Amino acid sequence: MVRKWAKSSAEKKKKADKLTLKDFLFFLHVPRIGGRTFYSCFLYANTDECPRSYDKLRFDPRETNCRLLATHDDYSLMSKLPKDKTSMITILRNPIDRVFSTYEFSVEVAARFLVHPNLTSAKQMSIHIWPWKYFVPWMREDLFARRDARKHTEVRSIKGKQNPYDMREFVMPLNTFVDDPMAHEIIHNGATFQVC
Repeated sequence: MVRKWAKSSAEKKKKADKLTLKDFLFFLHVPRIGGRTFYSCFLYANTDECPRSYDKLRFDPRETNCRLLATHDDYSLMSKLPKDKTSMITILRNPIDRVFSTYEFSVEVAARFLVHPNLTSAKQMSIHIWPWKYFVPWMREDLFARRDARKHTEVRSIKGKQNPYDMREFVMPLNTFVDDPMAHEIIHNGATFQVC
């Protein structure tokens, strides 16, 4: 379906001087469902992505060449779009896999600050997008606290560690992450709120 939409969009571009909002596609990107891969494989070739797709307050679907909206926002954006001309698509993933992926991505992005502590926000765009604007700073603070605590212990290396999800000297354990109220609100309920 998406390939057909992308192909027809490219054909319309060749045939017409002016694009209309007809066949507008709203990709509701639930975090950690493979959305970047989906976007890259099926949607990226279409150059009609709306400016400021991830900025709900400044997003304007009437912009010239605005036929694709890809965002981590929620279904409420449909109220800004012409319902009779808009198709909406999303992807859902096994919730347990989403939790693991969210945890791993949060650790990965936050760990970049261990290597480059002076990273600017411009180089870390993902930390300004929900839910990463909450998870990355939280995980970054935790990683730095654990690093500082290791300076006073004998733990210096991950060699010999058998369980990658139990490295409490180095990173917040998965069970601590999952049981935190913030994770409950954002991970456990976030995807449901996005699509409702």
